[in-house]
This record gives sequence, C-alpha cells and structure tokens, in this order.
Amino acid sequence: MSEPGDSPKPGRRFRPVDRAEGSLEEQSGPDYATPHTDEDRTTKHLDDIARFGRSAARVVARGKGRFLDPEDDEQRRIARSILVDLASATNRLSDGFKATYPQIDWRGIYAVRVYITHDYDATNDQVVWWSISESLPEMLGILGLEDQSRHENLRSPDGSKPAKGVSQRSWVR
Repeated sequence: MSEPGDSPKPGRRFRPVDRAEGSLEEQSGPDYATPHTDEDRTTKHLDDIARFGRSAARVVARGKGRFLDPEDDEQRRIARSILVDLASATNRLSDGFKATYPQIDWRGIYAVRVYITHDYDATNDQVVWWSISESLPEMLGILGLEDQSRHENLRSPDGSKPAKGVSQRSWVR
C-alpha cells in the first residue's frame, strides 16, 4: 500500500481508492483499471470464458489420442488448468447473470473445479475430455460466445465419446 505522496514504482500504476483518507492502491499490469460496473465485470469474465473456450478447442483439435498419451500429460494438464480457470471465471459472474441462463449448471462447473483440484492424482481423464470437448462448447454456444459448429469441426477425428461408465452429464440442463 502506498501513501498519497509516494511516487509510483517503475512498471506499476496507481488508481485512487474510495477511502476517506484518499490513499492510493497499487495495481500491476497494463490493464490496471478494475471494471466498475456489473456490466463491465460481466463482460470481462465472459471474455475470459470465451478465451478459455478457444484454448480448449485447440486441445480438442490435437485429438483424443494425444490427450490420453500415457507418455505425455501436457494436454491433460492444459485441459485441467482451463477447467479450473473456467470455474473461477464463472464463479465471479453475478447471480443475476447466471439466473438468465438456468439451463447451465453453474454449480456443476464449479464441482468439476473442486474435483480436479482436490483429487488431481485420481482425476478421470475421460471426464476432463468430455468437459472440454462436449460440455464447454455447448455452454459457449448458449452464451453466444462461440459458434458451436466451429467446435464440432475441432473434435477429434474419431468423434470420441467418454468410456463406458463415465458420466456424460453436461453442464447444460
């Protein structure tokens, strides 16, 4: 925290904080300004969600074989990271926004995050694959963030589905 008379450090920016004493709050990065309205915050989170969708589509485009390659867990780690970040972004959306999309299982998205972060060693890779190849594109389509047909084209060539016994429950109700 800086005092009003302090000069900014190189590479840092400051913005006033609504406090009686008029102190300054330090923020890093080029986009230091925090969104001030619910609409601004929602737009920022939806932009993040769309970006996670594009990242997931690239993993899916590389194919399920590469995703499940026992010698290389890179794609699985990327997918898990995307799902954790996705859950964090959706968790920041306002309850009012979420209420306008009751067909999306918002709690289910967060449950996937909890599952991955707390049971990472035993995470079922089929569930992760299903989440990035089926549930996420469907959710993005409902939100109008991605053209679902684009994701259809990016699915693995074999059109893989989860193994028998793996829940195929989507985040979309």
